[in-house]
Amino acid sequence: TGAVTLVIIPDVVDSMKYGDLHALHVSDELRARVRGYLDKYRLLTTALNIEEPKYYGIKVKATVVPQDFASDADVGTEVTEALNRFLCPLPDNEVNDELSGGWEFGRNVFNAEIVSLIQKIPSVKYVLDTEVEWRPVSPMNVTADDLGGKDAEMKKIDKMLVIPAEGLGCSLRHELTVTSMDDYVSGGTA
Repeated sequence: TGAVTLVIIPDVVDSMKYGDLHALHVSDELRARVRGYLDKYRLLTTALNIEEPKYYGIKVKATVVPQDFASDADVGTEVTEALNRFLCPLPDNEVNDELSGGWEFGRNVFNAEIVSLIQKIPSVKYVLDTEVEWRPVSPMNVTADDLGGKDAEMKKIDKMLVIPAEGLGCSLRHELTVTSMDDYVSGGTA
């Protein structure tokens, strides 16, 4: 007699590239298919629970200075895409680099790792400011407004966010400011 809990993630890498967190919802149909398959192999006295992970939506606010050869728009796009790939709960098998995602269950989120990731993007010259925030995400109930993260619901990550063994990080809508060093310094924000 006992219970087994299986935590599953739908294979929706393409949806994650476009910020569709709703696609991570484990539908009743998927649960039934998995249960039907596993029921053939389980003991009759063993209860089977099929759940989705606890998702931790991560939002990065950053100010960066582009390389001289890069346009502001291109830098913003590259940084956003890199963060979305990195904070994706599923690996992108089309990309083989450290940014390809596949966030491990229970893997913590470190602010320093986010800054390092942004700094490694070739079109970024400097990372000036970063703020990393999080909030719980329910894929079944997520809306476009939720992706931006309502500031009242967001919690600041000082150095790291500890994610439990059944949890996964995922991207919310990031806020990037691309500026020149002269504008940054003259704006009094240095």
